[in-house]
Amino acid sequence: MLKSSKMKQITKKGERGKNKELGITLISLVITIIVLIILAGVTTLTLTGDNGILIQAVKAKEETRGANVEEFKDFWKINKEMDKYGIGDTAQEIDELLSDLLQQNLITKEEKKQIEETGKVKIGSKVIVFSQPKLPYTEETVPYYPDEDCTYVEGDLDSGLVIADGKGNEYVWIEVPKSVTQNANTKDELYDVLNQYSIDYKDTWGWGLTNSDFWYEGCGLTENEYNENYVKMLNSIKENGGFYIGRYEMGSTEPRTENIGKTNTAIKIDMYPYNWVTIEEAENICKEYSFDSRTSSLMYDIQYNLVCKYLEIKSELTKEDIAENSEKWGNYNNHEITLNRGKYSIGVDRRIMKDWLEYNINSEEGDYVIEDGIKKVGTVALLTTGASNQNKVLNIYDFTGNVFCYTLGNYTNGGNSRGLPYVIRGGFFGDNGSYMAASWNSWNDSINRGVEIGFRNCVF
Repeated sequence: MLKSSKMKQITKKGERGKNKELGITLISLVITIIVLIILAGVTTLTLTGDNGILIQAVKAKEETRGANVEEFKDFWKINKEMDKYGIGDTAQEIDELLSDLLQQNLITKEEKKQIEETGKVKIGSKVIVFSQPKLPYTEETVPYYPDEDCTYVEGDLDSGLVIADGKGNEYVWIEVPKSVTQNANTKDELYDVLNQYSIDYKDTWGWGLTNSDFWYEGCGLTENEYNENYVKMLNSIKENGGFYIGRYEMGSTEPRTENIGKTNTAIKIDMYPYNWVTIEEAENICKEYSFDSRTSSLMYDIQYNLVCKYLEIKSELTKEDIAENSEKWGNYNNHEITLNRGKYSIGVDRRIMKDWLEYNINSEEGDYVIEDGIKKVGTVALLTTGASNQNKVLNIYDFTGNVFCYTLGNYTNGGNSRGLPYVIRGGFFGDNGSYMAASWNSWNDSINRGVEIGFRNCVF
């Protein structure tokens, strides 16, 4: 009996041991499964996530394909250029080139069709331009591409013709009819006819301003550069019937402050206005946007007048809207504006601005209110480039209001008793459009910087 009881006790202890071992085994199995699931998830994410190996491999393949197509395009253009001089092999026609690229699986049928229709295609991050569609023209004006990397964006001669350079900076064509300059040939003759054509916008305050386009120290150009560019600009207007201006005010990729140095620039939508800058610094930035055979610069004063005349002729704006009261189409403190995008900086007063805010954030600061994306009357607010479609005319954004515009004009031969040289044009966000209309002009010191002064480049 004792032996039997002992055996039963031993058996029960053994069963408990087995259960314990079984429990440990099940826990280990569950942990192992969980670990495997986690590893599988991590592996899947590594392979297929937004930055996964498979996605990156596809992107790399597309970038390589784009580079190959661009290389074929470059060789094709070189051969076409050599054909002009009767050297080298005869270049293929574009349809033959595209057929070859399709056969080699370097482009798809859809991409081939897109090239045939638009002259360009995007593969990976590359926009590859094979040919430029012809820009609209008339006997009075002949827009051009400043170089072969430029592309057509939108619009026409009646709605505002927009092109972009190879980096996406956008420009609008300003028509100056050839009939205006057809009988003028010398510098003085060209200036005289263009001045008479746009005389309503020359001296809107009656300061006695005469020819304002002559050189002064500190404008960012040597005297020779200033005069050579001036003649080139006049001749280009006569030859082509117009010139380009930046579609937007010159923009900065980061907010500008009083003590900041140079920042990255772009002539694009949703940029911070490039303010707190001297005229010399502004002109030097404009130079960076020059093309091989076309010059980028601040506008000469006569060009600014010609833009005003173009707006009068081509848009629904009247002479009064441009020369007397521009509140309905500019960012002034007495103009209610619906913001469509971008950011705004509320002013404590005309010169002191607060941090930039998204347009759809309601904000109230004393008497200055922006609510539900609407800049109220009485609000002092600086806007990012292209923030409101209300401030767009003929596809040009913010030509008046927001920030003043530097020009290369010289005011010392007008009614300027203080001898301050450079001419600033248009209005700014802290004043009203009936006081500082689009064609408004005044003077300032060439070493001044301000939150209210920016600039816009031109190309000729």
